Parts: sequence; structure tokens; C-alpha cells
Amino acid sequence: ALGRVCGLPAPDLVYLPERAFDMNEFFEDVRAALEVKPNVVVAVSEGLQFADGRFVGESTQGGAVDAFGHKYLAGTGKALELAVKSELGVKVRSIELNLPQRCASHIASLRDIEESFGTGQAAVSAAEQGVTREMMVILRDNDKGEPYSSVFGHMDIDLIANRTKFVPKHYINERGNNVTDECLEYILPLIEGECYPEYKNGLTVFFEF
Repeated sequence: ALGRVCGLPAPDLVYLPERAFDMNEFFEDVRAALEVKPNVVVAVSEGLQFADGRFVGESTQGGAVDAFGHKYLAGTGKALELAVKSELGVKVRSIELNLPQRCASHIASLRDIEESFGTGQAAVSAAEQGVTREMMVILRDNDKGEPYSSVFGHMDIDLIANRTKFVPKHYINERGNNVTDECLEYILPLIEGECYPEYKNGLTVFFEF
């Protein structure tokens, strides 16, 4: 959604799991968007749930769970693709940004790279000081505005593992189908800066030994 505050294209609708998902309202949102433009882009979280607690993507999953007993979250896009195709009768395509997103280090931001290295360095320093059973964390000095700054620290793993931090309510619009500009102001500094990798024979060179 960051394109919206940067003068660039952005998804027309964005749904986060902090709000109960209503299929009928979703259809209404898509219909309204299609009245304005011929092509609509919708971004959804895999964690979307209906008001009764069912995951939207459950119909496409086999019920497997992880070590904490959480259901594997996947298939939400496909479930909504089939629903829209059936309800609205329009051409629909779903794309799951899963492994491709994780493998896209060639477009990592400079801040990503700097904070990744900084976290690693802080971890080595903490280990040398005897710190153990703790998770490294990045502590942001301010929620928005410039200049952005952060420091590295560590916290007891029990305060992090199997705990969920939710997106603040004021970061989601009243309709529940997009994020607010305040949310984007918080996110934007996290992806600032360019870090272009070296290329050789058309392929990125990530490491040199």
C-alpha cells in the first residue's frame, strides 16, 4: 500500500487479520472498485478469519498444524479467487507472495541490509558477554517522522515466542478494507534506501568467499 503515499500504484483493497472478515462486505468492496476501474488488485493476509473464528483459507488446507498447534496459514488468496469468480463472474487470478518474496533479497532496501548486519553484530557481541536464551530485537526510537533511528537489543525468548503483536486499530480504516496513511507513515522509513547487488552473467552475486 506504500505506493499510495508515494504517487505510485497500490492495491485497491487491503485486508488484515485484526478485523473479522465478512464475505458479503468483501463482494461489495470489489463490486464498488470495479465500477471505478476495469482491474482491481486486492491484498489479503493469510490470517484472515471470519467472525466465528474460521480461517478464510481453511477450505483449501488439510488441517496441518505447527509445533505450537497453530494451523498452517495458506490458501486464502485461492479461496477468495474462487469465491469472487463464483459470485461476480469475472476473471480472477490469485498470486501467493510466499517463497518469491523471501527469495527477493536482490531488491532488499538499504535499511533492511544495514539493520540485518547490525542485528548480527549485536548478537555476536551479546553472546561474547554471556547472554543466552534471548532473541535479538530492533527497537525503534520513534513511530513516525524523521529522522528514523533504531537501536539493537535482546529480550527473553519467553516474552516473544508464541506471542502475537497485533496491528494497532488506528492503522486500519473504518471499513476494514485498507490501511490508514498513519500506518504508511510508520512503514515507509523501514524500506528506505537502495542497495544494488553486483551482477555477473546476468545473475546476482550475493556472497564472495
